[in-house]
Amino acid sequence: DLDGAEALFREVLEGRRETLGDRHPHTLSLIYSLGSLLEKKGDLDGAEPLLREAVEGCRETLSVWHPCTLESASSLGWHAAAGQGRPGRRGTAVSRGAGGEPRDAR
Repeated sequence: DLDGAEALFREVLEGRRETLGDRHPHTLSLIYSLGSLLEKKGDLDGAEPLLREAVEGCRETLSVWHPCTLESASSLGWHAAAGQGRPGRRGTAVSRGAGGEPRDAR
């Protein structure tokens, strides 16, 4: 149940922000996970700020080449590509195939 998972992620994220801080690796991991979940649910507008926060936080806290940073940046790139087919965005919608390759989502 994606809605149940979202509610749980948000609850845990609030606790992690309060106890660990916004830039702790566990907090950043959950921010990324929540953004990815929202993307999977089709909430691209809700996913984007979380994915951006994860990328920026990982870059600042871990390094540009840390696996967390690279995974978050990759997901943000796929997100940007997927959102381009929506009104107000440029380009064609792209989704990921089974192997992660882009495929036309029209």
